Amino acid sequence: MDGKKAIIAGAGITGLSAGWKLSGEGYGVTLFEREDHIGGLAHTFQHGKHRLDFGPHKLFTVMGHVMREIRTLIGDEMLTIQKRSRIRLKGRYLNYPVGVKDLFMGINPVIGMRCGLSYAITALKNLRGTPRDASYRDWITNRFGVEIFDLVFGPYAQKIWGDPDTLSKELAETRVAVPDLFQMIKQMVLGLEKDGVVMSADEFFYPRDGIVTLANRMAERVEKNGGTISLARAITKIHHQNNRITGLEIGDTSMTVREGDVFVSTIPLKVFSRLLSPSPPNFVVEAIGALTTRNLILLYLVIDKERVSLDNWIFFPGEEYIFNRIFEQKGFSSYMIPREETVLCLEITCGSDDPMWHESKEILYKRVIAQLEECGLVKRQEVKEYFMIRLKDVYQIYDRDYRKHKNLVMRYCDGFENFYTVGRHGAFNYVGMADCMDMGFRVAAHIVHSPTKSREAMRDAFESYVVID
Repeated sequence: MDGKKAIIAGAGITGLSAGWKLSGEGYGVTLFEREDHIGGLAHTFQHGKHRLDFGPHKLFTVMGHVMREIRTLIGDEMLTIQKRSRIRLKGRYLNYPVGVKDLFMGINPVIGMRCGLSYAITALKNLRGTPRDASYRDWITNRFGVEIFDLVFGPYAQKIWGDPDTLSKELAETRVAVPDLFQMIKQMVLGLEKDGVVMSADEFFYPRDGIVTLANRMAERVEKNGGTISLARAITKIHHQNNRITGLEIGDTSMTVREGDVFVSTIPLKVFSRLLSPSPPNFVVEAIGALTTRNLILLYLVIDKERVSLDNWIFFPGEEYIFNRIFEQKGFSSYMIPREETVLCLEITCGSDDPMWHESKEILYKRVIAQLEECGLVKRQEVKEYFMIRLKDVYQIYDRDYRKHKNLVMRYCDGFENFYTVGRHGAFNYVGMADCMDMGFRVAAHIVHSPTKSREAMRDAFESYVVID
């Protein structure tokens, strides 16, 4: 294995995980990152006296091997956080996940009765046979009933991903951890689980000084193993010949990819297709173009008080609010914000063609502060300052046709014997940090131990991740 190199595009969680493990196996690892920081979306930045994340990030997974690695990486800087989250429905704040008492009594008994009746009708229908699911809407309504879909799941999906009728049932399968309302009731009321299914963690873990600590620790191990990480250096051309990646251009420099070397990409597929030379066939370019994403606006408010709420985050599915969720950084670590202040972050999801994506921070702030006042969370005189960050292509959209387009693209990429495209962007997997770590570990293991085996079999594991609230 002496002399073999691994070139990795992207120093986010997946790229760093792969780089860490490959460098530990003797590969000469070089990571190229187009941004001036590592971690990708799992990044922490400094703003005045505040250390802030790109949105809320928690460390929790039922994958024991990944959780053990996380604990080792973070060490005694790991905080254990009791999870507290709420959802605003019909002008009320309810605990989230929604408890049975909240469902029937927290909003009003009539809505609770309608939800219960809707579920009962659905359960009776399901006795006649397994329901047929074609869309996100189908999957939810066939297990929870129409009323619960219309109350919670439908509006929230619309705000984050778009029309529920156009979304794949796989989105529901991976974002909703329990199969039906009966199991949800057993977990929330009786504390029981079915077949090891975990719907919601009572606690999670978080690094004291911000989520970027996880990326920093992996970067340290890459460098200790002799690897290098080059920041603010984007790959500008990817050359290939005879089913191999043969060379890369990085600005005005070039790099040869020799026999035995591997190239691992975590960059978005649309970017990859533009960099590839010669260009991919038109049918591949069209398939990549059909894989759609949505953007994220993060609006941060510095508040002149110690806390706004005791929640880690609060969901806002209602269309009357332009934001989907708010989180308070102190709900993750009090070490990151001065005691006399707090910082809220409001998440706003939209497409690149949405006028909101191009709005100024002043206009967005005017809209959200009125909504926050109506919610009873913040008074405008308490806001010391506000600022905004725009992030492109944050959410991979699982529409009803995404699977066929993705499979076509992956088969094309598998045709390069020394190339792997993985990660949230590189493999179009809408997953969390722990899942990205597992992807990095798995691709490294495949390169080291079984490079001649099917990559499709390796990727099957990537499709089974379930997000735990």
